[in-house]
Amino acid sequence: MNWDVIGVVVAIVGLFIAVLQTWISLKQYSESKNLPVVTDGSELRILRALVTEKQGRALELYKSSSFYRETLKSLENSGLIQQKRGKYYLTETGEKVVKKHLTDFFKKKRFS
Repeated sequence: MNWDVIGVVVAIVGLFIAVLQTWISLKQYSESKNLPVVTDGSELRILRALVTEKQGRALELYKSSSFYRETLKSLENSGLIQQKRGKYYLTETGEKVVKKHLTDFFKKKRFS
């Protein structure tokens, strides 16, 4: 068995994996920079409420509340949520925004 050849093959595969991982990280970073930034606590609360709702969520308490009514409209107008047949759903962009928000939140919480 030629250990030199094995060492070269392992180095090439390792280099390929490192380059691929860097490319994926840069792509995710650039995509996250193009997302809308949501800082309003009310908007974030509604977005988090819809994270696991694949069948949608009625959000009746939010709709009837004068405090959240404008927030729902704002999220719909910004394309982060949509309403179908009386239920609210995250849009694809809304899912990405919530994912980024939660990822950032847990990164900060873990190290603080």
